[in-house]
Amino acid sequence: MKEISKWLLLIIFIVSFPPLARSEDPFSSDFDGSPRRVGPGETFPLEITFRIPARHFLYKEKFELSLKEGEGFELGPLDFSPAIKKKDPFFEKEMEVFEGGALLKTTVRATPNVPLGERIVRLDLAYQGCSDSLCYRLMRKEVALPVEI
Repeated sequence: MKEISKWLLLIIFIVSFPPLARSEDPFSSDFDGSPRRVGPGETFPLEITFRIPARHFLYKEKFELSLKEGEGFELGPLDFSPAIKKKDPFFEKEMEVFEGGALLKTTVRATPNVPLGERIVRLDLAYQGCSDSLCYRLMRKEVALPVEI
């Protein structure tokens, strides 16, 4: 009976304070999804811009970008806009974070033996951030890039 009471109290607490139970993504991002035309062995740039709401931040070390689908393509190293160092209240240590906005840059390279034709290169983008009062789960988005070789 005591165990049931604990769970009931927890549920009432979560329902009473919906911001603590949120898992939707408060961060937005944009990239140029227009078709790219490249030859075998050539690269093209990719920039992803993030808008970060007031009193929120994104962790630099939590960003990941990986090739999900796109045989014959390779990702270059990630380059970021300048981050700031902040004493993180959740990890209780100084961390590099982005506030207000962030820019992620990389390149996508068509390998020399990539087949000719049109295709969609799909990338998996992951990031995590927090507000002043809570941290969000790791967010994942797909970045789809139409490419003609």
